Amino acid sequence: MKPLPRHEVWFAVLGPVRAWRGETEIDLGPPLRRALLALLLVQARRPVAIADIVKAMWGQDPPATAVNQVHGHVGTLRRLIEPGLPPRSAGRWLLRSAGGYRLDADAESLDLLLHRQLWHQARQVAAGRPDQAVQLAMQALELWHGPAAGGVDWPAGGPPAVTALDREYLVAAREVADLALLAGVPGRVLTIVQQAAARVPFDEPVQARLVRVLAATGARAEALNVYRTVATLLAEELGIDPGPELRAAQTFVLRAEPEPGKAKPPAATGVTQPAYPQPADSGRSVMGEDRAGLDNAPMVRTGVRVVPTAVLLAGDPQTLRLLAGVIDIALDDLGDGEWQARTGTHCEQARAFAARLRDVVRAANASWHQLDATADELATARSALVELAHGTTRVVPPGSSRLDIVDLLEELDRQLGR
Repeated sequence: MKPLPRHEVWFAVLGPVRAWRGETEIDLGPPLRRALLALLLVQARRPVAIADIVKAMWGQDPPATAVNQVHGHVGTLRRLIEPGLPPRSAGRWLLRSAGGYRLDADAESLDLLLHRQLWHQARQVAAGRPDQAVQLAMQALELWHGPAAGGVDWPAGGPPAVTALDREYLVAAREVADLALLAGVPGRVLTIVQQAAARVPFDEPVQARLVRVLAATGARAEALNVYRTVATLLAEELGIDPGPELRAAQTFVLRAEPEPGKAKPPAATGVTQPAYPQPADSGRSVMGEDRAGLDNAPMVRTGVRVVPTAVLLAGDPQTLRLLAGVIDIALDDLGDGEWQARTGTHCEQARAFAARLRDVVRAANASWHQLDATADELATARSALVELAHGTTRVVPPGSSRLDIVDLLEELDRQLGR
């Protein structure tokens, strides 16, 4: 069924690759043509080089006629989407661009772009109107009907843009759980979080959200059962114990500690609040040892305090250097889609936030230092920590380990109420 029948043309790639013209679904034809359309859809509004199209469709051993086949499939897709198109006309949707092709869709014609538009709106209102943010986020996730570009048999496991899109879904599933817990409406997102968890049984951050959402709806026994099931799966299949995020979710259930959304909301101040709850204690929150003075008792962990306009970070030089090193690696390794998916901010703006925070951190030269960071800058720094702690990146700052990064992320999330 077409999700938005009022539009003349509608494309879907958040699940099986499909297309409609008016109320009629278009028969896209053979698998290669479907793969071509999928590749253009996941990179909508951006040119895709012919060489990248050939590699995605045939892998490392394309036929001699590959380029001609690509041009032929593009021509057929144009006529399927616009039956009255004159011969040799590019039409409205599939355009030649920068030595390749570009699909010129928007949020009114492609589920992926509508998904991102809704998420952008959700993040914009999350701080002041969490209920509305949850509703917008749910509308975005309800556009998904399975893995991205489902049904396409990629020759080499799928192009990076497709696998990045599936990661974007998991990030969104985690965020909608966090939003619902913050707003005190966990029951509204339970089905969505359960669906995400079913798709990635080894993904501990997603499973941890499911444990917390179940517990927050009163299903503590089911929450603990999910934890035990995942812990057993990790032990039997991977030979590892649950990580800190999953263990923290179990502790939350056992201690029945309140979610951040249960805390009394901060009073209106007339300024924009960061999208993080304020700790009940109005003083500084310190991770690790307390400090006795400015220079004579360095802290061994980073401390944070949320205030109306910024987050105050404090830490000893070693901890601050670790944070700067993590940001450096992330700036080198994370692609545009990963920055946007993890922060909800345009990739260049997210990189600018991260770079500014890194530079301020490096300017700290006392044994204890405090700096101001905006909520956006902290979000990008957290994104870098998440990637190096739990993602596919295997590089870590010199003199540190992934455990150091996991510890820093876990403590930061605890202070931010995540």
